Amino acid sequence: PKNHVLVELTDPQEFYSYKSGGLKFSPFDRVKVLLAGNGEEAFPAVNYAGAVGLTQFTNKWVKRKPGTWDTVRGAYPAAQLSEFKIGATNHTESIKAAILLYDFNLNKLLRAFGSKILDDKNLELYLYAAHNCGIDRVIKAIKLTKSNQNWRIALRKLGKTNETIIFLDKIDYLIENP
Repeated sequence: PKNHVLVELTDPQEFYSYKSGGLKFSPFDRVKVLLAGNGEEAFPAVNYAGAVGLTQFTNKWVKRKPGTWDTVRGAYPAAQLSEFKIGATNHTESIKAAILLYDFNLNKLLRAFGSKILDDKNLELYLYAAHNCGIDRVIKAIKLTKSNQNWRIALRKLGKTNETIIFLDKIDYLIENP
């Protein structure tokens, strides 16, 4: 997840203003400066959705299912991730957990679509989206479309995905402007 941290921590309004030419400095560079200047102290706060730390993990239990952090922690015990409040705010553990979540989500995609998903040109985007809105919603969006070109439209129709669409817009920008 090369661009994950930059995308998670870039303010959407600043991003769209920069993209349209209204903002002269790169909001992605702003994140880099904040990280360089503040190290482990950068981005410790909890956002409006309860996401914490560098890679913005949540840990809300829903319908007796563990939150994302505990799901990853349980699926990869050898990684020895700390409990949520400690691990999610630790930059190293947060990045480790994000990589493990990508692996977890990739395995779910493989179970849902078989190995052909590995050749799908949108695979990286599916994994980015899944970190933001959940793999089950991404799988449902892919299944709703006849062509994988329209999966984002299906994702938007599933609801509660506006933040994920913004997340993907930022990813698209970074991929096109390395």
